[in-house]
Amino acid sequence: MQVDICQTQGISDARLAMYGRILRCPMGSNPAFCPLHDIRLLPVEERIQWLESKSDEEVDELFLYHQRCVRHQTLLASL
Repeated sequence: MQVDICQTQGISDARLAMYGRILRCPMGSNPAFCPLHDIRLLPVEERIQWLESKSDEEVDELFLYHQRCVRHQTLLASL
């Protein structure tokens, strides 16, 4: 699966966004079903090391997962 990302100073938009996602969920909680749930429980330095150990493809997949999840959660909240 390919993500159309713009390279900015060697860091993809997906990877840049995921730095925020490892800090907190954009929906304001840390849901147990999220693939980042356990990662968010780690100290910040370990979260960053974890993300930096991931390939671009793995980061793209996590980014797409979170885009779909936010759309889904936003839709559910509007019902």
